[in-house]
Amino acid sequence: NNTASQERVTLTSTNGVTFNFNRGTTILKAAPANNSYTYYWSESRDGNPYEEIAGVHGSEYTPNDLTSFLNTISYSVTIYNDATYVGSADISLVNGQGNGEYQLILHNGTQIFHYNN
Repeated sequence: NNTASQERVTLTSTNGVTFNFNRGTTILKAAPANNSYTYYWSESRDGNPYEEIAGVHGSEYTPNDLTSFLNTISYSVTIYNDATYVGSADISLVNGQGNGEYQLILHNGTQIFHYNN
């Protein structure tokens, strides 16, 4: 959160922040949601510089491709009310492939579920 902002701005993911093997979808939601606000979205893949996501100016954004990042992808939203800065927030989504959260191993057609808990 930015201390110069007018309001507390948050960014959440409806399906959490970890996606194993880059599979899954989510909806990113910025709060506060206000029809008179303008939302500017940007993303950073695997630590690269942020790039603006063209054509998305609402309080919700559905990333259409979670399959093309290796480790993390970060999203940022900046909110304006006319020319007045309201605030900004960011969130990072993680490819959990290397985290060992779960595995599905097939041996001779038999499913073995391996959990690291």
